[in-house]
Amino acid sequence: MKKTLKIAAVFLLGSVLTGSSYLRSQAPVMAAGQLEQNWTFDDVVEQMHKDWIGGTVKKEEMTGQVREFNMHIEEIEHELTDGVKIKAWAYGLEGQPATVPGPQIRVKKGDLVRIVIKNNSTQPHSLHPHGITSVDMLNDGVPHITGNYIMPGKSYTYEFVAKEAGTHWYHCHVQTSLHQDMGMYGSLVIDDTEKPSWDKEFTMMLDEWDTHRDPSKAAAKPTYNYYSVNGKSGNSVPDMVIKDGEIARVRLINAGFESHSMHLHGTHFIVIAKDGYKVPQPYNMDTVNIAPGETYDVLVKGRDGVWPWHDHNSLAATDDGVYPGGMLMHVRGSGDNKFNPEANPPLMPVEGHIHASDDHVLTTNGDPLFIKEKMTYNSEEWLNASAERREKIHVQNMEWGQSIGGVYNEASGTWSFPSNGSTVVQQPSESPNGAQPHHQHKM
Repeated sequence: MKKTLKIAAVFLLGSVLTGSSYLRSQAPVMAAGQLEQNWTFDDVVEQMHKDWIGGTVKKEEMTGQVREFNMHIEEIEHELTDGVKIKAWAYGLEGQPATVPGPQIRVKKGDLVRIVIKNNSTQPHSLHPHGITSVDMLNDGVPHITGNYIMPGKSYTYEFVAKEAGTHWYHCHVQTSLHQDMGMYGSLVIDDTEKPSWDKEFTMMLDEWDTHRDPSKAAAKPTYNYYSVNGKSGNSVPDMVIKDGEIARVRLINAGFESHSMHLHGTHFIVIAKDGYKVPQPYNMDTVNIAPGETYDVLVKGRDGVWPWHDHNSLAATDDGVYPGGMLMHVRGSGDNKFNPEANPPLMPVEGHIHASDDHVLTTNGDPLFIKEKMTYNSEEWLNASAERREKIHVQNMEWGQSIGGVYNEASGTWSFPSNGSTVVQQPSESPNGAQPHHQHKM
């Protein structure tokens, strides 16, 4: 007989949560077994005595393989999005450059995980396996307790047995408010021994950035102006291609210091795990609020179209205050040409490109850079537009260019913007039969 899985709905009424909905919306109290609906505190205490996981698991208790990762720590220049480069501190695998986020550490349940780290930076560091409860104190990577700092030029080896299958992560725990904020984190996935039934996976690490932060001032409070997914912001965040009918497991990890309310357009997702633990019963959502340090595993089924998945605090969906950008992903289904950033470098995220083809008003209070991007997209769209649309594009570009002090040269058909440098945008002809537009875009 086939099992029928019921998906729970979560209802919030003011600050009141029904008992059953509350249980379904949280990570399980235990790793093993689900309590009856009318549970008591005594039931929880009794079951904790029986089933609670945690405590050091000795190397001799491993049931899988020894998985060794040789890593290094570097001080790097990291590009958040086109032209926006920052200082970062990062982890890398031996023979590969250090990156933000760091390399994914992926093992199977029962493996002995050995991480050997060489510190090539000028600062002391560590690696804390966030969410791993089978580790002993000396391997937890918190040097203000253990004293085990990885000093510049030195190496250190961490070991633990991977007992908790699920989505976890790692980060530096030295002056965490600075080091983690400088990019020192990566994902840590422990696979169960079962073969996955979903079609593909994505791991998405969320973070905030203060591009003016001075790492020499550890106590300074950051003022975040960029928001990233996997170390990239806005138009540099790759699309998630989930074809119509495919099911993807998406691992969401908040490696930053602010909460993010991640909302998916056009469909919903099913929450299957939180902080590495399976939820007692899967449930539907289209918006999940992820606090710092939390992880969520969700299943997404692909459909037609392109759908934004973004922080519904829209301030975090900006690049230095300009929307769209920041913490903005796109789920791309069937029926659309796959976006190729190398063949057609984006000047804006996909959402901006879509909106460039309609008559929406600008929402940036006249930001010159944004308007010039819109004019450029208009010129590109003109190539395949109808006669009616071409005339609208021409009128829009004339209005927008003049609104930011542009000077139109009718003889060459180009705009110049003397107030801020050499940007030149080709203006499409007013006539549908006019010359084909091209553009040169310099910043």
